[in-house]
Amino acid sequence: MSVMQECPVCHTKQSNRNKRCRCGNDMDKVKKSGNMRYWVSYRVNGKQRLEYSGTDFEQAKAGDGKRSCQKAEGRILDILQSSKITFRQLSDWYYTQVAITRLKSFKRLKIGIENFNAVLGDNIVSDITKDDLAIYQEKRKNDFVRSGAQRKEGNRRVSPSTVDMEISIVKTMVNYAFLEDKISGTSLKAFIRTKKQVRTGSNARTRTFNNIEFAAIMKNAKKHVCDFMIIAINTGMRLGEIRQLKWENIDNDMRFIRLDSSDTKEKKSKVIPINQNVKCVLERQLRWIHHNFVLTWGGNPIISIEGIKGGFINAANKAGILYGRDSGGIIFHDIRRTVKTLMTRAGIEKAHRDKILGHSQQGMDRHYIVVSDQDIESAMKKYSQVIDSGIW
Repeated sequence: MSVMQECPVCHTKQSNRNKRCRCGNDMDKVKKSGNMRYWVSYRVNGKQRLEYSGTDFEQAKAGDGKRSCQKAEGRILDILQSSKITFRQLSDWYYTQVAITRLKSFKRLKIGIENFNAVLGDNIVSDITKDDLAIYQEKRKNDFVRSGAQRKEGNRRVSPSTVDMEISIVKTMVNYAFLEDKISGTSLKAFIRTKKQVRTGSNARTRTFNNIEFAAIMKNAKKHVCDFMIIAINTGMRLGEIRQLKWENIDNDMRFIRLDSSDTKEKKSKVIPINQNVKCVLERQLRWIHHNFVLTWGGNPIISIEGIKGGFINAANKAGILYGRDSGGIIFHDIRRTVKTLMTRAGIEKAHRDKILGHSQQGMDRHYIVVSDQDIESAMKKYSQVIDSGIW
């Protein structure tokens, strides 16, 4: 067994020890650039097999060692045979993995995989090609968005960014199956080579609220939707974080909201100062015996964010404000972007606003800048002055 390297220019596969490719390319420079592709080479029943192992040499060596052990233990034929399963069979296995079922995004993940199953679910995973994935991308872009509990078809076509997300979800599943020895690494090749439909950052939203729009929607929204909006504009919390907010996350003296890593998208704990506006919302909430959620509807926890979104859309329509991600309208998440924009205008330091919003510090800042609770309390006071002024 051995690790082979592939020249990105002529795609020749040769020993990892070779310094130059047949086309004259300097392989040491290719390695430093990160463009080198590695393959694990071994023989089974007299036939040579090549398995793609990614662009990391250490990962390729680990894959080579794994196959060597499997061959020595007589298990390699069983593993290779298991790669002859269909994508639908693989996804059924994936849904049973505890690490996957515990993901907060499991529901959305499953929808993406089932969309893929509807087109390529009966194909053998290792037989899926780059062309198959290109056909899937074109087909999905011509499909109409399905939404709601009944998954009814709407009149808006699936966006290219949604197609990219589905391919990414499927690629993650295939990679997970490879690491669990369910399929061979060759199955990953088509997914790695498939290009995204949208360039990274090219579809980034820039829409923010102004105080007139925000007040107009608040005027037309139901009370529980208004509570969500007030907390969002005064903290920068995500809709899902607000929905899952419990009384145990609130300081007894109502100075801070403290979220555990399991409560946030970033999987990191977060501390958000409570200003007077949020404190007023919290003080008028009733505490219920049968649950510990802060914000409720009819005394019950709000199970899905769809209900809040629906109320927000109705209020926006009544206020005459265009709603919609693709139409250039407003969406609830734009409140979070508005918060960071206003914090910047208020002169709040980047480290402080990143701490409040849960964004990671970059470079050496994450090692040398320590932000205290007092720092973010002071920052929140400056931000609250901007919000309360009503000029933004």
